[in-house]
Amino acid sequence: MEAKDKYIEELQLRCDEMEHRFQIELQRLSTEVNDKTSHIARLKRRTQDFEDSAFEAERELEYRMKKQSDEILSLNKNIVGLLGKNSDAIKNIKDLEDKNEDMVKKLQDLKKLHSELLTSIDSLEKERDYYLNDLKACKLDCFNIQTGLHREKSHKETQCYSSTFVEDAPIETVPPDSSAPQVYGTRKILFLSDEQNRYMANPLRSELSKVSNKKLKIEHIIKSGAQFSGVIDSVIDLSQNFTSLDFIIIAAGSNDVKWQCSSYKRNN
Repeated sequence: MEAKDKYIEELQLRCDEMEHRFQIELQRLSTEVNDKTSHIARLKRRTQDFEDSAFEAERELEYRMKKQSDEILSLNKNIVGLLGKNSDAIKNIKDLEDKNEDMVKKLQDLKKLHSELLTSIDSLEKERDYYLNDLKACKLDCFNIQTGLHREKSHKETQCYSSTFVEDAPIETVPPDSSAPQVYGTRKILFLSDEQNRYMANPLRSELSKVSNKKLKIEHIIKSGAQFSGVIDSVIDLSQNFTSLDFIIIAAGSNDVKWQCSSYKRNN
């Protein structure tokens, strides 16, 4: 009996010891469960906070996306408008390039015309110098005639025939009538020329009229296109009744020279 009681007592001690350990372990597990529960609660709160933040962020993102979408639509409209303006600008640039090419072509034509005008002006200046030299020669002849007239003061003053002016006469002209009555004191001037000097008789008359327009008979015969030999071929017949007081003026020879310029060309 004693052994049995002792064994039971040992079993009781072991049971108490195991119960104590179980209580300690249960207390530890309870503490751990409480800690886990607290941690889970904290995680839930953090998760809720995160969900709230995520919801707010989602709403903000949706607002921004909508705003950016509107901005993108506006930018697309602006891009379409700019593309249209760019197309118009390209068209305008092409038109300006075409106009520029036309202006360059016109400028080249104007430069060419300017060059031709300069050449023509140079040619006209040469012709002007030629006519001025002829005019100076005519004035010199007028001066000589005036000097001769002053030397003949003793001659009786009578009315002279009216001056004759034959313009564009053919090359073979009919000589003046040799049977025409001669007026005493009349000074005869025979002016033979080609078409280059068709107007030289007028300044000659003007200068001589300052001396005495009642003593002069001026006959200007123009042979258009004639060379020098053709202009003077009838000078002997035309001057049969001339005296030492009369004059013969010959202005010819331009058709003997072959010359040309950019706007004019003449052959023999």
